[in-house]
Amino acid sequence: GCVVALCGLGSPLILFLLPVAILHAVVRPAERSVPFLAAATLTSAVQLWYLSASAGARPSVPLGASVEALGRILVNQTVYALLLGRSGFSAGIERWPWLDYPLSVGVVSVALLSLLAVVAVRGPYAFRLFLMYAGIVLGATLVSATVTGPTQWESLSHPGAGARYFLFGMLSVVFALGWLATRNSLVARAAGISALAIILFTGVRADWRHHAQPKHDYESFARELESAPPGTVLETPIEPPGWTVKLVKR
Repeated sequence: GCVVALCGLGSPLILFLLPVAILHAVVRPAERSVPFLAAATLTSAVQLWYLSASAGARPSVPLGASVEALGRILVNQTVYALLLGRSGFSAGIERWPWLDYPLSVGVVSVALLSLLAVVAVRGPYAFRLFLMYAGIVLGATLVSATVTGPTQWESLSHPGAGARYFLFGMLSVVFALGWLATRNSLVARAAGISALAIILFTGVRADWRHHAQPKHDYESFARELESAPPGTVLETPIEPPGWTVKLVKR
């Protein structure tokens, strides 16, 4: 239910619930899995119809797949984005450039996947289903994401780019760290609590406030448009930076 609420009925993410619903119906048929499967099937059918009707509307950007880019996507979007925050990522990489070295990215990637694997094996059943869903979303993102840039994977390696695709991956990491923080092992508990504390006091704090929007002189633009002769095309900048809007005086 929480996943459905986060996705929204119109989101393509609803479609990825169907494999989870099928597995749940097979493994735990007594836990009201049939209504869940029916709801997932119905919403998936609606979403498939919508996707087929809007095929070809997505921008075409080269994939740019590579092992190094995959590591950066996993680490930057689900680890550094949590620990440093989107706002603090650039400052953190500039202060500690070794965080972006291929060796560092590889070590953090292995640590991340190991943590998720351990929690998937030893953790609760619900987490396995959630991790399965997050993995399907990540796989679909890596195959076809709506982003702009030289390549899809290069663009996705920057925290904040396509952030909607990594929400469930980030939640998986937070849940895994929460599970660690409740273990009997002192080392596991200390690691989980420390990581969650860094996320709370560093990552969340860095992204708590949005920067003030730059002021554009729209009053002067409106006056210029009003006094311009019919047929005049005027252009003015809008947010985000680099975007503009063109208006034609009628």
